[in-house]
Amino acid sequence: RALSAAAAFGVGALLEFATSYLGEFSTTTISDEGLHVIDALSVNAYVASAIFALTEKGGDRRKLKPWTEVWYDAPRLESLGDIFFGIAMTVDFSICYLHLDAWGSFSFIWPLISALLWQFDALCYLRADLNSMALYKANRPLGDTVASNDTSSTSSSSFS
Repeated sequence: RALSAAAAFGVGALLEFATSYLGEFSTTTISDEGLHVIDALSVNAYVASAIFALTEKGGDRRKLKPWTEVWYDAPRLESLGDIFFGIAMTVDFSICYLHLDAWGSFSFIWPLISALLWQFDALCYLRADLNSMALYKANRPLGDTVASNDTSSTSSSSFS
């Protein structure tokens, strides 16, 4: 993932942690409005991360595998995860600024949709990581090293 997307995500996570900590565990007196401002900044940082993630995908024009094989293609899973991330961020942004979680008797629907989108996002990234690790292990069996400084090797070489 791009450094800018990761940095923006880190800022959002830090601000969200600050909101949670200050709201639940802090003995300092911070107003609800102050917590809402920090939470809104967190949402904005996540939105920036989603924008960076969706726009920094580069112009890889290689022949793509069919969508039926996406479960085994790490780059496509990451792209799909980025799409779920962008949609989830749009929902969270709307919940934060339009107060969708306070609309009538079905107000629980929007946070539920958001949570499901975040779960799909996380599952796509997790599967992409598992695919990458399996590919790495298949190409690098145990004991295979790139460069060895070990001079006590059992094989001998001759430079004649």
